[in-house]
Amino acid sequence: MAGFPKDYKIFTCGWDRIRSAIIVNNNDLDVIAITQASHEDVILTEIRHERIKFNGASLYLPIDRDIERDLGTIEKIIRLTKEEGLLLALDSNARSKIWSDTHTNARGRAMEEYTITRELIMNVDSDVPSLERTRRRSWIDLTLFNSTLAQKIRGWTCGGGSKLR
Repeated sequence: MAGFPKDYKIFTCGWDRIRSAIIVNNNDLDVIAITQASHEDVILTEIRHERIKFNGASLYLPIDRDIERDLGTIEKIIRLTKEEGLLLALDSNARSKIWSDTHTNARGRAMEEYTITRELIMNVDSDVPSLERTRRRSWIDLTLFNSTLAQKIRGWTCGGGSKLR
């Protein structure tokens, strides 16, 4: 991938328009791709460091695709990773006041319900929007954890200072 140092490990899946990646710049991490749930818009990995093992996924959820299909993909990832720690980094295109946006759209309501029913924890309360254009700002990027991973991490922040809660 252009623009990244050669010693970075870049994980993607697919051959068409790849819209999701995990980039690793820490050589102490052992990372492998899990292809069963990966495609152009999703990459699932297993990450190991010393005695810690968890799964990390990056997902792009296009605004023009039915979110129920993407929630089904997330459900498949949850089933594949079972009781392991799980981190989901989503470009959700879902807006919700819960994650600091100015309003909630239908995609946001579906994502709210899904995260609550699956007991996923959100990394929220950021003053920095994940999308900023001339006329609007929004918080459509989400970082979600399961409780197994949340028990293993402390003091983690994302980007502009949002904190795990």
